[in-house]
Amino acid sequence: MKLPKHEFKRLQSHWYKKLADDGFIDIEKEKNGSHILIQGAIYPFRNNDSFVRLIKEEYFRTIGQITHDEKTEFRNEIDQYILIRYSDGARIKTIVEELILRGTPKERKTIRIIIRRYEMAWGIRYYNQQQLNVKPKNE
Repeated sequence: MKLPKHEFKRLQSHWYKKLADDGFIDIEKEKNGSHILIQGAIYPFRNNDSFVRLIKEEYFRTIGQITHDEKTEFRNEIDQYILIRYSDGARIKTIVEELILRGTPKERKTIRIIIRRYEMAWGIRYYNQQQLNVKPKNE
Protein backbone atom coordinates (compact mmCIF):
# COMPACT_ATOMS: atom_id res chain seq x y z
CA MET A 1 0.00 0.00 0.00
CA LYS A 2 1.46 3.28 -1.09
CA LEU A 3 0.67 6.39 0.94
CA PRO A 4 -0.32 9.62 -0.75
CA LYS A 5 2.47 12.19 -0.68
CA HIS A 6 0.82 14.45 1.94
CA GLU A 7 0.22 11.44 4.26
CA PHE A 8 3.82 10.32 3.88
CA LYS A 9 5.11 13.83 4.69
CA ARG A 10 2.88 14.00 7.77
CA LEU A 11 4.05 10.60 8.98
CA GLN A 12 7.68 11.50 8.27
CA SER A 13 7.36 14.76 10.24
CA HIS A 14 5.78 12.85 13.12
CA TRP A 15 8.69 10.39 13.29
CA TYR A 16 11.37 13.09 12.93
CA LYS A 17 9.74 14.95 15.83
CA LYS A 18 9.56 11.74 17.90
CA LEU A 19 13.24 11.03 17.26
CA ALA A 20 14.23 14.60 18.16
CA ASP A 21 12.21 14.40 21.39
CA ASP A 22 14.08 11.20 22.30
CA GLY A 23 17.42 13.02 21.87
CA PHE A 24 18.37 11.72 18.43
CA ILE A 25 20.69 14.10 16.60
CA ASP A 26 20.13 13.83 12.87
CA ILE A 27 22.95 14.42 10.38
CA GLU A 28 20.46 16.07 8.04
CA LYS A 29 18.41 19.21 8.35
CA GLU A 30 15.30 20.20 6.50
CA LYS A 31 15.67 23.09 4.09
CA ASN A 32 13.07 24.12 1.54
CA GLY A 33 11.16 20.87 1.98
CA SER A 34 14.14 18.59 1.37
CA HIS A 35 16.74 17.07 3.65
CA ILE A 36 20.39 18.04 3.25
CA LEU A 37 23.49 16.89 5.13
CA ILE A 38 24.67 19.22 7.87
CA GLN A 39 28.26 18.36 6.98
CA GLY A 40 29.75 16.33 4.20
CA ALA A 41 31.64 13.06 4.60
CA ILE A 42 34.93 14.86 3.99
CA TYR A 43 34.36 17.28 6.92
CA PRO A 44 36.49 15.39 9.50
CA PHE A 45 39.44 15.68 7.10
CA ARG A 46 38.99 19.39 6.35
CA ASN A 47 42.34 20.36 7.90
CA ASN A 48 44.35 17.56 6.27
CA ASP A 49 45.95 17.49 2.86
CA SER A 50 45.24 14.68 0.41
CA PHE A 51 48.32 12.68 1.44
CA VAL A 52 47.27 12.58 5.11
CA ARG A 53 43.74 11.61 4.08
CA LEU A 54 45.05 8.71 1.98
CA ILE A 55 47.29 7.49 4.82
CA LYS A 56 44.42 7.61 7.34
CA GLU A 57 42.12 5.85 4.90
CA GLU A 58 44.68 3.08 4.34
CA TYR A 59 45.32 2.78 8.09
CA PHE A 60 41.64 2.25 8.93
CA ARG A 61 41.14 -0.04 5.93
CA THR A 62 44.04 -2.22 7.12
CA ILE A 63 42.81 -2.36 10.71
CA GLY A 64 39.30 -3.12 9.47
CA GLN A 65 40.49 -6.00 7.31
CA ILE A 66 42.49 -7.53 10.16
CA THR A 67 39.78 -7.16 12.82
CA HIS A 68 37.06 -8.58 10.60
CA ASP A 69 39.21 -11.52 9.46
CA GLU A 70 37.91 -14.74 10.99
CA LYS A 71 41.50 -15.98 11.55
CA THR A 72 42.40 -13.02 13.77
CA GLU A 73 42.65 -13.97 17.42
CA PHE A 74 41.91 -11.62 20.30
CA ARG A 75 42.74 -12.02 23.98
CA ASN A 76 39.06 -11.70 24.88
CA GLU A 77 35.68 -10.55 23.59
CA ILE A 78 36.11 -7.01 24.95
CA ASP A 79 39.36 -6.50 23.02
CA GLN A 80 37.62 -7.74 19.88
CA TYR A 81 34.71 -5.35 20.43
CA ILE A 82 37.08 -2.41 21.01
CA LEU A 83 39.11 -3.11 17.87
CA ILE A 84 36.06 -3.67 15.66
CA ARG A 85 34.41 -0.45 16.83
CA TYR A 86 37.69 1.46 16.44
CA SER A 87 38.23 0.08 12.94
CA ASP A 88 34.68 1.15 12.05
CA GLY A 89 35.70 4.72 12.91
CA ALA A 90 34.17 5.06 16.37
CA ARG A 91 35.91 7.52 18.65
CA ILE A 92 37.46 6.24 21.85
CA LYS A 93 35.01 8.32 23.88
CA THR A 94 32.11 6.58 22.11
CA ILE A 95 33.66 3.16 22.75
CA VAL A 96 33.98 4.02 26.46
CA GLU A 97 30.29 4.93 26.62
CA GLU A 98 29.28 1.75 24.78
CA LEU A 99 31.36 -0.42 27.11
CA ILE A 100 29.71 1.20 30.12
CA LEU A 101 26.29 0.36 28.67
CA ARG A 102 27.45 -3.24 28.08
CA GLY A 103 28.51 -3.50 31.73
CA THR A 104 32.22 -3.82 30.94
CA PRO A 105 33.61 -0.34 31.62
CA LYS A 106 37.12 0.60 30.53
CA GLU A 107 38.96 3.90 30.78
CA ARG A 108 40.04 5.82 27.68
CA LYS A 109 43.71 5.27 28.43
CA THR A 110 43.13 1.51 28.74
CA ILE A 111 41.38 1.44 25.37
CA ARG A 112 44.27 3.32 23.73
CA ILE A 113 46.76 0.83 25.17
CA ILE A 114 44.67 -2.13 23.95
CA ILE A 115 44.58 -0.63 20.44
CA ARG A 116 48.34 0.04 20.51
CA ARG A 117 49.10 -3.50 21.68
CA TYR A 118 47.25 -4.96 18.69
CA GLU A 119 48.76 -2.42 16.27
CA MET A 120 52.20 -3.61 17.34
CA ALA A 121 51.24 -7.30 17.17
CA TRP A 122 49.91 -6.80 13.65
CA GLY A 123 52.96 -4.75 12.55
CA ILE A 124 50.95 -1.62 11.78
CA ARG A 125 52.64 0.77 14.22
CA TYR A 126 55.34 0.67 16.84
CA TYR A 127 55.36 2.23 20.30
CA ASN A 128 57.93 2.54 23.05
CA GLN A 129 57.43 1.10 26.54
CA GLN A 130 56.23 4.41 27.92
CA GLN A 131 53.55 4.71 25.22
CA LEU A 132 52.38 1.19 26.08
CA ASN A 133 52.38 2.04 29.80
CA VAL A 134 54.93 -0.70 30.46
CA LYS A 135 57.30 -0.14 33.34
CA PRO A 136 60.96 -0.85 32.54
CA LYS A 137 62.36 -4.01 34.12
CA ASN A 138 64.91 -3.45 36.86
CA GLU A 139 67.70 -5.94 36.47
